[in-house]
Amino acid sequence: MKTFLIFLRRNRLFSFVNVLGLGISLTFVLLLSNMVMRQLTVDKEIEDRERICLLRLDDVCGGHYNIGDRLQSRYPEIEEWCAMFRNSLYMTVGDNTFEMKVNAVRKNFFDFFPYPLVAGNREQLLLGERNCVLTRHTAIKLFGSAEEALGKTIVRYGMKEGHTFTVTGVVEDFDNSIFPEETDMFIPFEYTKFMNPSVAPDDTYMSNAVGSIIFAKFNPNADPNAKNEDMKAFFNECWWIFQYGAASDCGWVSMDDFYFAEMMNYCDLNQYSKKMVVLFVVIGVVILLMAVLNYVSMSVAQATYRAKEMATRRLYGSSRGSIFRRIVAETLAMTSVSFVLAFLLALALEPFAADMLNAGIDLTGDLTPLTLLIYLTAIVIISLLAGVLPATIISGYNPMDVVKGTFRRKTKMVWLRTLFVVQCCLAVTMLFCSIYLSKKIYDITNAPLGYSYGDVLVYDNVLGWEGAKSFRMEAMKLPFVKDVGFSVFLPVGGGNNNTSVMMTENGEPKTMSVQHFTLDTNSLNIYGIEVVRCRNTGWPETYFSRRTYEDLELPLGNDVIRMENGYMIGISGWFEDFVIRSQLSEQHPLRIDVCKPDSIYPWEISVDVESNADAAMCRTRLDSLYATFANGLPFKAEWYADKVDAGYEEVYRMNRVMAAFMFVAVLITLLGLTAMSLYFIAQRKHDMAVRKVFGSTDRLEMLRLMRFALSSVGVGTVLSLPLMWTGFKQIERIVEFDTAFYWWAPLAALAIVVLISLVSVWVISRKAVRENPVVHLKTE
Repeated sequence: MKTFLIFLRRNRLFSFVNVLGLGISLTFVLLLSNMVMRQLTVDKEIEDRERICLLRLDDVCGGHYNIGDRLQSRYPEIEEWCAMFRNSLYMTVGDNTFEMKVNAVRKNFFDFFPYPLVAGNREQLLLGERNCVLTRHTAIKLFGSAEEALGKTIVRYGMKEGHTFTVTGVVEDFDNSIFPEETDMFIPFEYTKFMNPSVAPDDTYMSNAVGSIIFAKFNPNADPNAKNEDMKAFFNECWWIFQYGAASDCGWVSMDDFYFAEMMNYCDLNQYSKKMVVLFVVIGVVILLMAVLNYVSMSVAQATYRAKEMATRRLYGSSRGSIFRRIVAETLAMTSVSFVLAFLLALALEPFAADMLNAGIDLTGDLTPLTLLIYLTAIVIISLLAGVLPATIISGYNPMDVVKGTFRRKTKMVWLRTLFVVQCCLAVTMLFCSIYLSKKIYDITNAPLGYSYGDVLVYDNVLGWEGAKSFRMEAMKLPFVKDVGFSVFLPVGGGNNNTSVMMTENGEPKTMSVQHFTLDTNSLNIYGIEVVRCRNTGWPETYFSRRTYEDLELPLGNDVIRMENGYMIGISGWFEDFVIRSQLSEQHPLRIDVCKPDSIYPWEISVDVESNADAAMCRTRLDSLYATFANGLPFKAEWYADKVDAGYEEVYRMNRVMAAFMFVAVLITLLGLTAMSLYFIAQRKHDMAVRKVFGSTDRLEMLRLMRFALSSVGVGTVLSLPLMWTGFKQIERIVEFDTAFYWWAPLAALAIVVLISLVSVWVISRKAVRENPVVHLKTE
């Protein structure tokens, strides 16, 4: 090992490139592997999670509280059930008011889900109608510690007597769970009559059919979906959502499957894309493979410089096997150093990676004896993969060839060139995928929305009706404010779904899922929504989108839409469809009720400011003005453009991840090219010297080296074609939006790799081609 350290000290570039290349690659692999492992072990502390299922209606996981008892009494295989509804409430502690994420749950929640308690008696947590349980971080924020929170009171802001909660327990913060980490408080489900009456037990009609989550724990060995047809028939008898045809299928989704299921839920339960997990696994394997190939390339490239050392050992009696083991042991040492560096880098990058991947990462928290064993095993496997080929080559040298100085011309570089071709293949593929995805996302985010917006600042209304009108009046006095609009839902929010049975032109009933918005005339102008008024119906005016008419086979501007129950909606006119939420979201027929300014209770307040004004200054002054009417209540304000961008966060995140790994792939390819160039130059110095004696020039020798690198890139590009096609198909499957195929993307990827290759060969080879040929000929 001493001679190896001397070798590393004399070849600092080799040492730096190998450790850095392998270390950076292992950093990404460590972060990805931890993320993937956590995704595959969500809620692992719940022993019976394989028996817990969520009620599914079509492609939505949700139900109504009142359906729970009916299901349990009808199906004895259901051992127990639970329900949850989630909302935000303003709560006051002392003189301070906080916005809190509140889960209204059935009183058996903490028996059903045995999450660890920090304080409190599990059997008495939610027995009273006004008991509550806090999460650890909320208890600390409100009362300083979990223990001090017990027995304290929390009052709902703005409510009269009867809305005071007593803290009876503190639960550990959620981590790696389907329940959001941003959970502050649990209260009994019965309180939902003051939060959203349509989900409350008092609503026997079960109006909000999917606003809550229904959990069921099945008996061991029971098949939850064995009686789906009977359950569907039962729902058709007692539940409007099936009777009206708004839902047509039902079943149960296991807790494990739900996390990766492509289903909606309206309680913000955590889910993750299985496609993304598979993508990250593939990327991690590719990056690790490229890192190993790069290490092999560099080691093989340096083999010629260690040949004399190994030949001397052979002449002094060392066997080929001992040389082989020595090289593998040296690789193990290098891999271990790289792994330590990678772990430290991963710790430093952990917060950024967690944000980029939108998933929890906890390298130190997940460090267990089993994890350490896995790490050690991985180091050994990587060392064997990286060290066997260099060890085979070096230990296979004939010591007499080394002594006679002929080994350089006898050794070949087939393996090295093959490794570089593979690296080029993978680099071109990842570059293509990154470029293609970036362009696709650009086209998606710049596709027309069907409405327009300028510099609009949107406030969630915490002011009440009179406060909102007062704020509007004062805001309009500011010189940079163009207009202020009131609304109940905006296009980016998707609107309120209203599923009902409407009659077509032919008198046939048709179930329609219509998204409903209420806007004042100012909001129509702010968002550039043009309505075509066909008749005067008085305020509010009701307009439906073109698609609504088409789905009902009605002529545009029809004066009325008839419902199955005989109710008629008078229509003022129509408008062109616009995109709700984002281009990647499911689109629906639309309805807008237009009101006069100040005549609706707004959920959002939109402030349109001059486009040439200083956005930061406008935000500061408007926030200050809004705060004067908020009376200490926390409020949220967001630029409308940021709200639109948030709808594409998943594809943005995917693009950032792909770009990061593309950068690593190109870096590793560059290092591999460095290795190949060094080796090629070492092998060909004698040949270059002879050719230069017979008239060759520095320029011709440089072109010869570049042709060699270019041919390797060309072979790698040909091999990358099926991989690029596979990547293209996967991107199209993950990002479902119709765009043209960008034929120039593979050419751009190839051009980048070629440019990097030629520039790096030129930089590395300048000194070699300019050397005096006598230096190499006199050693023969």
